[in-house]
Amino acid sequence: MEKQSFIRIFILIILSVIAIYFIYFLNAKSSLDISKIRYGSAPDLDSIILKTFEKYNIPKTSLQYKKIKFVDTEFVRDEINVNIPVIIPEDSLFVVKTDTLILLIHYDLKQELSKYDYKISGVENSLENKTIFFIEEKGKIIKTIIFKIKIKKERSISYQLKNKRK
Repeated sequence: MEKQSFIRIFILIILSVIAIYFIYFLNAKSSLDISKIRYGSAPDLDSIILKTFEKYNIPKTSLQYKKIKFVDTEFVRDEINVNIPVIIPEDSLFVVKTDTLILLIHYDLKQELSKYDYKISGVENSLENKTIFFIEEKGKIIKTIIFKIKIKKERSISYQLKNKRK
């Protein structure tokens, strides 16, 4: 009787060790493979952003790139400044259209970046006519996009005709 219980306990221990071995090493190996697949198949972040800007006819000439290095770490964050010039007639509500454009860009970027585990959030500063998008990966902000709306007020056509030089 003692011999049979000893053999059963021994077999249980061996099976437990084999199960732990397979669970540990197969899990570690599969997580490495998943990360390789994710990063291997994910397109460049800049290409996603540029495709979205092209969709809304924002020219590459209005983009300015900067790299921001933090003092205590070696981490470098990319920053893209987007200048959007807007000419507004006095009677127009074109500012609303520009805000809608930025919301649409945010929506499209969110849809594209969520496929690759990036998160995007935004902040608007109405006084300075700025909107800032933050793109995060694993809790770190890796890229910022700053939209600067430059408003040029234009006089109405009736004012221009009335004060036209002769």
